[in-house]
Amino acid sequence: MRTHLDSAVQKASTEYALDVSRKLKAGYDEIVVALKQQQQQWQRAQDTALKMVQSATAGKDTGWQSIVDRSKALEQELRGAIAAA
Repeated sequence: MRTHLDSAVQKASTEYALDVSRKLKAGYDEIVVALKQQQQQWQRAQDTALKMVQSATAGKDTGWQSIVDRSKALEQELRGAIAAA
């Protein structure tokens, strides 16, 4: 009787742990999808802004290069964070 009870408790514990694991994975998958969508939106906005700056400052040296460089660094940082997630 005791071994049957132990077996039932072990099975219930394992099933519960698997269920929690599946739910956590689903939640993290949703976060990754949302991050990727935000990153794509951010990338499109950055590209649009850079094109506007480049067309407005064509042939002029306005000091925008440092902003462009920082934007590229931020992009790489975001890509690294998403890849690590």
